[in-house]
Amino acid sequence: NENCKICSGLLDCHMCKPDTEDFSYVIQPDGKCRAIANHLFRKYRWWCAGLGVLLLFLLLIGCCGIIQLCCSGRGSEKGRFTRLNDSDTDDDVPRYGGGSRFARY
Repeated sequence: NENCKICSGLLDCHMCKPDTEDFSYVIQPDGKCRAIANHLFRKYRWWCAGLGVLLLFLLLIGCCGIIQLCCSGRGSEKGRFTRLNDSDTDDDVPRYGGGSRFARY
């Protein structure tokens, strides 16, 4: 019995080795100690689930951004990002707020 710490015979164990980060030791009904492997995903289950949800959320945001970029009709005739100003009015004249009589002077 290789995982036994205190034995009363070759096949009878009273106490198993202390648990480590990699293995947990459990006494079986037949008197032997069984080593059970501690998996990373079992130990940090909620951390892994939270990381998975975060990655799915970021993937969803990225897909929405790509779809929005593809479906926007801006610049489809003249090429993308070429349209700066469409109006024919003169915008050189500064505009002052409101139509009150103080804004005319």
